[in-house]
Amino acid sequence: ISGRAAVAPAMKPAHEAGAVSLLLCAITAGVPEEVQVSVAGLATMVISRDINACEQAILENQYHDGVAVDGDKPFFLWRTFSDLISSRRRGIQKAMARMLNTLFWRLPQDTIELTTRSRGQSGEEYWMLPRLLDALGHPDDEAVQDILQVLTPLATPVALVQKEDLEEEFEHLIFPPQHTIVREIETPTQKLLREAAGMISDEERVGVLVYLLRLLRPRFLRRALDWKPVVRDFVLDVVLTERVLAELTTATGLADEFWAVVVQVLESGGLPGQRWV
Repeated sequence: ISGRAAVAPAMKPAHEAGAVSLLLCAITAGVPEEVQVSVAGLATMVISRDINACEQAILENQYHDGVAVDGDKPFFLWRTFSDLISSRRRGIQKAMARMLNTLFWRLPQDTIELTTRSRGQSGEEYWMLPRLLDALGHPDDEAVQDILQVLTPLATPVALVQKEDLEEEFEHLIFPPQHTIVREIETPTQKLLREAAGMISDEERVGVLVYLLRLLRPRFLRRALDWKPVVRDFVLDVVLTERVLAELTTATGLADEFWAVVVQVLESGGLPGQRWV
C-alpha cells in the first residue's frame, strides 16, 4: 500500500488530514485483513453521517503532497483507495467498494468527477476507473452492485418517461385520455441513478470510455463477459454506443484485437440472453 511515505521535515504536507484519512492511514501491509475491513467500515460510517468529512475527502484529491498524519508523514487518501480497491484481499476490496458507494450517495456529482477524471492523487497510474472496472470481477454480489452504481453514469443513459412529458403529449386534447401509462413509483436508488446519468455529458462520457478502452485493451471485454450477467450487461451498455464501437472497430491497434474478441465469443456459442449481437 503506497498511501504513506517518509518525508523530510521541510517537506511536511501543508494540509491537515480529514477524518477519513486519519482512519485509512491505519491500514498498512502488516495489518490483518479483518482489522483493515473494520477500519474501512468506520470510515464508511463517518462518510454516511458527516457531510463535512465527505467534502474534505473529495478535496484531498487535489493535495499532490498529501496530508499530514502520524508525525507529519504524508498520506495520500485516493492513492491508498486505488491500491485497496485493487487488492486481492476480497474483504478489503468489498469494504472499499462500500465506502465509495456511500460517498456516491452523499456527493454524487463530486464522486463521478473523482472516479472518471484522471487528476490529482487519483491521476495517471492511480486513476481509479480502470481499477473499479477490474474489481467488477469480485465474487460478492453486494460488492459488484456497489461498484456498478458508482459506474452507472458511464453506461448508456436510459430515457425515462416523466409526468410532464405525458401532460404535454395530451395537452391538446379537450378531454383527458382514458388510458395513460401507469408508472411505478421511483425508488430512491432509481432516482439517484437517473439523476447521476445526467451529471456527465455525452461528450465527456464517450471521451472517458474511449480513453479507458484504449488503456484496458479489448481483452478486458473478453474477461468481463465471463463475469456475472449484470456485469456483462453493463459492459455491453458501455460498448454498444455508436462512437465507442467506431473507435473499437476502426482504430489502429484496437480493431484487430476487438474483432478477435468477437470471434472468440461467437465461437464459444455467444452469450444466451445477452445483447452481444
